[in-house]
Amino acid sequence: MIAGLAVALCSCAASADTTATTGHDAAGATSSTSSGATPATTTPSGTSPDEQGAASGTATGSVHAVTTVLLTDDPAPSERGSTTWPDALADRAARSGTPLALEVTATEGAGFASVAPGGVSFTDLVVEHVGHATQLVVFSENRFGSATASSIEDGAAAAFAAVEQAAPDALIVVVAPRAAPTGSADPGPEVRAALRAATTSAEVAVTYVDPVAEEWPTGARPQQVADLVFADIAPVVEALARSGAFE
Repeated sequence: MIAGLAVALCSCAASADTTATTGHDAAGATSSTSSGATPATTTPSGTSPDEQGAASGTATGSVHAVTTVLLTDDPAPSERGSTTWPDALADRAARSGTPLALEVTATEGAGFASVAPGGVSFTDLVVEHVGHATQLVVFSENRFGSATASSIEDGAAAAFAAVEQAAPDALIVVVAPRAAPTGSADPGPEVRAALRAATTSAEVAVTYVDPVAEEWPTGARPQQVADLVFADIAPVVEALARSGAFE
């Protein structure tokens, strides 16, 4: 990886045990939320001039929007008319002065391991949506279906390798499944362990966010999820935004 990302890699290690906090309400952030989406820098309304300057990269002259691709099997981010956690995440990042140029691909049934006939894997989506200029790739899978632990581990390894092929200098964040509501199927410990194993053995830098270990509340609102995710990835995003490696 290029020298400009050395700070980012150190920040990844430092953030492994970060404790998240919740708070702010989402404020009009927008993001692209379809399979054919194109990246759009998100700058929420109601921010101060200094915050807007930071979001546009003019406050210090060294901060730029982090080109981010978020891949998820949750169909909610593709629904119009409601604030979703990726929207809120983009807003949270912009308010912190490290904005995201965020593309969200929400494909129901997609995942690290494709189990349905003709199904889409995260590797397929990486090939389609991740390009050389991509700086950050976020994976979020919640419904593993009948996928086995070994297929999840192999599929995750393939997805990470595809990112390395498409964007050699990109960093990766994996948001593991949250605890399912009572009565809903929850990925077993073997599946969770397999996904964690894939992140630790990857040849690229992967930040692993574990909502179960961090005891995220069941049924967390989109803004809560965004704040919790951002608490874990903030050092990575800030390092990328200030590294100058992609300018």
